[in-house]
Amino acid sequence: MSKRTNNLTSGAFPDNETQQVHKRVPASVWYAIGILALVNVFNWMDRMVLSILLPDIKADLNLSDTELGLLSGIAFAFFYAVFGFPLAWVVDRKNRKTILAVCISAWSAMTAMCGLAQNFPQMMFARIGVGVGEAGYSPSANSLLGDYLPMEKRSIGFAIISAGLMAGTMLGLILGGLLSELIGWRLTFMAMGAPGLIVAALVHFSLREPKRGRFDSHPMDAPPSIGNALKFLWSQKAYVHLVVAQAFLALPGYGITTWMPSYFSRTYDLSQSELGIYLGVVLGGGSIIGALLGGYLASKAMSHDIRLGILISGVGLVMLIPLYFGVLYSNQQEFALGFYFVYILFGGLLTPPIGAILITLALPRIRGVATAIAGFCMSLVGLGLGPLVIGLLSDLFGASEGDDGLRTAMAVISLIYVIPLFSLWFASRTVFEDTARTTAQRRNDTTAT
Repeated sequence: MSKRTNNLTSGAFPDNETQQVHKRVPASVWYAIGILALVNVFNWMDRMVLSILLPDIKADLNLSDTELGLLSGIAFAFFYAVFGFPLAWVVDRKNRKTILAVCISAWSAMTAMCGLAQNFPQMMFARIGVGVGEAGYSPSANSLLGDYLPMEKRSIGFAIISAGLMAGTMLGLILGGLLSELIGWRLTFMAMGAPGLIVAALVHFSLREPKRGRFDSHPMDAPPSIGNALKFLWSQKAYVHLVVAQAFLALPGYGITTWMPSYFSRTYDLSQSELGIYLGVVLGGGSIIGALLGGYLASKAMSHDIRLGILISGVGLVMLIPLYFGVLYSNQQEFALGFYFVYILFGGLLTPPIGAILITLALPRIRGVATAIAGFCMSLVGLGLGPLVIGLLSDLFGASEGDDGLRTAMAVISLIYVIPLFSLWFASRTVFEDTARTTAQRRNDTTAT
């Protein structure tokens, strides 16, 4: 049996990108990955600071939990999702680092404007602006990552960028909590948004634009039409199932992350600075360790069989549910924080393998669109509905349970985790043949040109 046949039957990647894994990655590439991670720090820092400031905003602007859910959910997520498509179209055709720099400047300015809001409509407008700006990050960063690193290094790259996400979450909570007590929630928004303009300049002037498809054996000369791109992605069953998995992982995930500061505040009567420090360390520390561990394990496992990356995500998901109920029903602050740390750690295992596989299943010239579709579904379903559903259920249960209504709402939303569990299983059944189809399509496109 030939070496090629052995690779196919073992589940290894059906592409000569595997040869690239033995080549040394230049320091300049790791620098670029580090900058993308830094951008993700500010991306999530500006996004997450709202959650720690919700109690102050609620009191100052006299808002309900449903209105808070709208601000932290659909007001941001709908426009984040919708604008992801036109921005992804541009990303697949124009200079990606320039697009990224412009988007950073936009979301940073709108974060600062949140501090000027005097009522619910004004705050919603500012949050919409943040969502529009941040819509350009994932298509740009993921497309760049696909051309900075060969396939079997991409899980590590995703892990590093995901660590930036977690660090941004941690800093958003810690700095938001500390600054809100020192200078108030309005100046906190301004202080968090301003440094992003410096980061935008760093991206524009220090990153290089890599050649598209440089690690793909048969790169395409021009991007296909949107219709053909969507048709190809729809034919990739594993891609569809993984997009569904991401979306319904995000629904409880975003909702829980957004409302956990309010839950700890109401349950354990913590100050803003205490909330920021405790939850920042737990979220940031647990998720960084989980993401790096997930990236390392996925990189090792997927060099033998791409399906093992999905298995790692599945194991992490199964562990989430009992750990999460430990957070809600331990009734002791120390135990609740401990359970939350381990919950976040296992949650961090999920992101790198799924992200790496999604990029691998897309053709080089449609990775921006593929990322935008995944981001659209994850944002609209997860970020859009997660905080809102918990807010609505909290108001509903709160009518009879008081502050415990939030706990019940957060428990109910965990039932959604059953959907991504099945989606991962379905994806594992076709992911290898779908990866082979991507390779074959690249060859056909090259032959046709």
